[in-house]
Amino acid sequence: MDLIPSKKQIDEILKQDVKTIPVFPVAALKLLELTRDKNTDASDLAKVVETDPGIAARVLSITNSAAYALIHKVGSVSQAIVLLGFETIRNIAIGLTVFDRMVKDESGFNRLHYWRHCIAVAGMSMAIAKSTGDIDPETAYLAGLMHDIGKTIIDMNGKIGYGDLVDTSKESGKDVYEEEVEVIGMGHDTIGAYFCNKWNMPDIVTRSVGLHHQPLDRSSLPEDIPDEEADDALKLAAIVAFADFLAWTQGIGSFDIASQPTLQPQVEDLIDIDSLDIGVLVKKMDTEVSATAEFYKFELPDPDKFRESLLRANLELGRINSKFLTGVKPEESIDDSIWKYRDSLTKPLKIVELKKIVPETLDAIHSDFGFDRLYVLKSTGRTLKHYESHDTTNLGLDLSGLSIDLDQETNGFIECMRSHRPVIIKGNTMEETVILDFLRVSEIGIVPISGRGRTMGLLCVDNAFSEKPVTIKELSIVSMIASEMGIALENAAAMEKMRLKANIDGLTKVNNRANLDEELIENFERAAQGSADLSIAMIDIDYFKSFNDRFGHLAGDNVLRLTAGSLKKSSRPTDIVGRYGGEEFMVILIDTNYEKAILFGERIRSKIEKLGGVLKKRYPGRPLTISVGIASYAQGMPNREELIGIADKALYTAKETGRNKVCGAGDLSKAKK
Repeated sequence: MDLIPSKKQIDEILKQDVKTIPVFPVAALKLLELTRDKNTDASDLAKVVETDPGIAARVLSITNSAAYALIHKVGSVSQAIVLLGFETIRNIAIGLTVFDRMVKDESGFNRLHYWRHCIAVAGMSMAIAKSTGDIDPETAYLAGLMHDIGKTIIDMNGKIGYGDLVDTSKESGKDVYEEEVEVIGMGHDTIGAYFCNKWNMPDIVTRSVGLHHQPLDRSSLPEDIPDEEADDALKLAAIVAFADFLAWTQGIGSFDIASQPTLQPQVEDLIDIDSLDIGVLVKKMDTEVSATAEFYKFELPDPDKFRESLLRANLELGRINSKFLTGVKPEESIDDSIWKYRDSLTKPLKIVELKKIVPETLDAIHSDFGFDRLYVLKSTGRTLKHYESHDTTNLGLDLSGLSIDLDQETNGFIECMRSHRPVIIKGNTMEETVILDFLRVSEIGIVPISGRGRTMGLLCVDNAFSEKPVTIKELSIVSMIASEMGIALENAAAMEKMRLKANIDGLTKVNNRANLDEELIENFERAAQGSADLSIAMIDIDYFKSFNDRFGHLAGDNVLRLTAGSLKKSSRPTDIVGRYGGEEFMVILIDTNYEKAILFGERIRSKIEKLGGVLKKRYPGRPLTISVGIASYAQGMPNREELIGIADKALYTAKETGRNKVCGAGDLSKAKK
């Protein structure tokens, strides 16, 4: 997609020609230029700031304020740079130039709230960039400072003032950003990107401004941008979006409404939020805001009042959710059109098994809405592919081969994924017409499937048999169900991941004893029913105790990990490798007879012996080898314990007859003789 609108589109929104919009301050541009020059020093910065006596005086006023708590007052910009650093003085100066030339004005939109918010997001963005190390902190500061510049452009020159948009959103109950798009046809992020581009801001900053309210995936950027640039733009946009979110949670929004902020789900894919020290970030934001607030006499938010507002909002949301999920309809909270489809809306949340979530949800939607066909298309890069479908038409059309390439000819599909809104595809392009012809319909309704991560794909519906029109009202509710399904899929996947983690030995990262037992029970039953061959290999590290005694327990742990890794690499994907206990391992060999199991045992014995040769300098005098015992299921074998017993005896024989060898059931009879 193209993040930057055309001049014609901007002219339709603004009451003045674009040429009359103020240019970006010259001093700020010079400061940005100095920032990008690696040879810049403090004296260069001081010269720029001092060229405007008004800015210099105010930089010193802020520097000497209580917020920075300097012991001695400073009398020059050069001295201020020494005490506070290049970075801090630069940020103060850029902020002042932008604020004075573009923001300071009387209107229904409280510019002080706005400016306070920009300073907070700028400081927070810089702190996050420093913490993650992915993006230049100076660039992050500028992106945070400029992220909402479109709001002031709308307010100064829009045909509808931004304060009016805030007021109408209060009446409609809509998010202000939604109000922007609906009323004026464009969001402040898109308008901001246009002017950042016009002012020759760095491309990465322009893109982050345009992206900070958009889905943060590759499809939101033009296709001709190199992948590395696209990745950086998405990361910076995620940093700004997260800083914006944190500022709102602290009551430092761009207008005076205590609302619950939302965060694009893709942010967590682009930033390791868990590794960030949120307390440090908030402290950084407080310092930036307090310093500027003291100079401009900002009213800082009352934290107690804000927390109370958030608490009340959370209580109300919890009350509605609890009643909705338990089937008790709130008196005036949910309209009848949504309540009618409560079963479909809550269906995904009740399904635990991952593989059942999509088909059972599609069945529930069909039952409630009566669509002839429903099908889920999974996103795989720039392509949508069939994942699951529910077809009641008997048209005999095989939907499994449905595949849609995302390009400019399938703009409706891209728009649905980008805007996270329902779309009705009616064949506005040649490619969309081809898709409709394949499906034998004149229209299809599509909604995005999103969880806490990126957009997973689309849920599509049509009435190929009844030819009943699909409505946006229906799709709006289906979109809610698709969102619940997306969350349910992620929850189920996370549960499956945790289940697998619970079955893994923490040290060696192979299956633990409990999971080996479960797998052996299941596969022994299959073998007993004649469904498949089954063999097991019991493996013991030779003289393992001496590794611990001579080289320490860390060395012993390392040997266990190396052995486990080698066993996994030497086994087939269908085989089950696990730690049986101590220095013993077991491999359950699926569909493997005795002869093949012996060959497997010899292969892994040889590989471990070679590994020991590599390690001989690390562990001198103690070569790493293993002994292996093999057992295979035989008809009439009563239980798995007997199978394990035979393998264990074979292992004991291998150790008793020289170690570093493989023995099986056939060797037991020889040992007795």
